[in-house]
Amino acid sequence: MRHKKKGPCLLLYSVYVKLNCYVQEKLENSVALLEQFKNGTLPGGVSDRELWEALKVKQVGIHYILLYCIFS
Repeated sequence: MRHKKKGPCLLLYSVYVKLNCYVQEKLENSVALLEQFKNGTLPGGVSDRELWEALKVKQVGIHYILLYCIFS
C-alpha cells in the first residue's frame, strides 16, 4: 500500500508548529532570565550580551500594551 503525499498546507502547518514551539521556548527562557536579573538571582557566567538578547526577544515576542504573547 502506498503512502499518501502530504499536501503543502500540512507541511506548512507542521513547520509553523515546530517554529512556534521553538519561539515560545526561547521567549519563556528569556523572560525567566530577565526575572532572575531583576530579583538578583542571576546565575554566574551570564554575559551582558545574553541579557540584551533576552530583552530583545521579550520586547519582540510580547505585545507591549496588551502583554500577551504575539506568537501564540
